[in-house]
Amino acid sequence: MYAFRLNQNTLRIGLCWSILCFISIHCAAQPADTVTTKPDSTIRYYKFREHSETRFSLLLGYNYLTYGFAEAGVGYNVISRIGYHGLAMAAYLSSEVKTDNQLIIGPKVGCWMAGGAGGIAMGASFIYYTDFTSASLRARPEIGFGIGPGKLTYGWNIALSNKSFNGIDKHLLSFALMIKLKKIKETNKEHTVIRSADWVAMRKENMPAPIRQDTIFSKSRLVLLGGIGGWGNNLMGEIGIGGYIDEPENSTSSGLVYFSIERFPGTDPVTGVKFGNLMHGTKKFGLCGGAPMIYYTDLSSNSWIIRPTAGIHYKRLFLVYGYNIALSKFRYGAVGYSNVTLLYSIVLKRYKDSYELRNVYE
Repeated sequence: MYAFRLNQNTLRIGLCWSILCFISIHCAAQPADTVTTKPDSTIRYYKFREHSETRFSLLLGYNYLTYGFAEAGVGYNVISRIGYHGLAMAAYLSSEVKTDNQLIIGPKVGCWMAGGAGGIAMGASFIYYTDFTSASLRARPEIGFGIGPGKLTYGWNIALSNKSFNGIDKHLLSFALMIKLKKIKETNKEHTVIRSADWVAMRKENMPAPIRQDTIFSKSRLVLLGGIGGWGNNLMGEIGIGGYIDEPENSTSSGLVYFSIERFPGTDPVTGVKFGNLMHGTKKFGLCGGAPMIYYTDLSSNSWIIRPTAGIHYKRLFLVYGYNIALSKFRYGAVGYSNVTLLYSIVLKRYKDSYELRNVYE
């Protein structure tokens, strides 16, 4: 009988991802803003709020793959929301401390930006690792998932000095959370907007209309995912759940954030826990891409894998190609290096739609 086992660090990272996904879906499911109709008019006017807050915050984090490093520091972060669009930025000073029997510290300076429909996070940092006998300066670009004050990312430590320094990972997963200590600045604005279709109708009838015509119409959904994929004889099935934001009108992107299980049956079965995201354009048909993280195990070996993906979509149907990059030694076996996945999402729950700032009466 095949048994799927997760170590404690996998559960920690999975818990962090689940928390961020919950925040993401919860933020996307806020009630719709006020809708009004002016007298003698079929044009609907929508009110929504723009909010931004700058904070001085405590940073707490954990970095792990082979070695574990706890992290603490302080920084400034900005969390903003325009309608249903969230954006977060942070700059910080911190220190990493190795949590096993070898003492290594790493003073660190860095920044990141996160948000958008797919919850993509990107950042960079510089860390000066030392064991008080030798030292090494590392640069770390990061990419992954982020929302509000938190992020979960894959990072690559690039040696700028002393490449032979031991006790740190070349590839790793990093979780960070900014906890507010003091509010520095807060901005609140309220706007009145109309849909782009109504704007066009007003112009045709020579009615007074806003100058800017670029309304965003957002649909937030809780979805069930199902898919098949693989490469050659390495075939797998996938099932999961996620949050989907669709913006069909004059926007820049729509996105999906999800948690799923992959299963390669075959003679050498492999199971994977997947934390994924996909972003695509606002047309029904177009390009899409993402960077999911997957924890694979076949009982004899296990590894975290990051899979950069790119492909095409039609509505909520995705066909993507991905390349598996193992963050530690892994016998690819039934998984393979390449993967083509056909993924479809079924709506479980529809949240209220929103209309965001573009056509403005002010």
